[in-house]
Amino acid sequence: MSAAPVPAAVRERPLPFSGDSVRAILTGTKTQTRRVVVPQPAAGVRYRPGGGAVEDGHGRPIVPRYGVPPELLWVRETWATAPNFDHLQPRDLLRGSIILRRADNCATGGRWRSGRFMPRWASRITLELTDVRVQRVQAISDDDLIREGMGCPAGADVSLALFRDAWDTLNARRGYPWIFDPWVWVLTFRRLP
Repeated sequence: MSAAPVPAAVRERPLPFSGDSVRAILTGTKTQTRRVVVPQPAAGVRYRPGGGAVEDGHGRPIVPRYGVPPELLWVRETWATAPNFDHLQPRDLLRGSIILRRADNCATGGRWRSGRFMPRWASRITLELTDVRVQRVQAISDDDLIREGMGCPAGADVSLALFRDAWDTLNARRGYPWIFDPWVWVLTFRRLP
């Protein structure tokens, strides 16, 4: 009798989210996010026949920066500790220290720290990737607007305007405004308990 094969370790990657996005993930209204493909593909994008791999118009592979299903993403968000720990670097904090999160609208006497510096142990949200694809940002569908947490009772036009404004707030100054219609990774996920 042979032993059952040992599953390969599932890779985990950090991914920063804004406070609004964190709140939408926690309520279950956000199950998708878009991230800029860097560098932007030359001469468009195509899927290789039979393999599902993505390449640019010159046949060069485009490697999924954020992983492929069923890899995991752990959410980085703006955070703080008690004020008496403000002098410590994140790596010097004791695992299990009290962490406050800006998305919870907590008042803190400590300083807010960027999610980029959040240690893995301080993350409260883990997401499992269920789908990864590449498309132009303006190709977002009405259903995807809802998955992005942008469903608005006033209708799809208002949802699209809200998404466009949120996109530009985060990406225009980085050189990827809505009007340029950049290529994006579309990451669909489910929150793990």
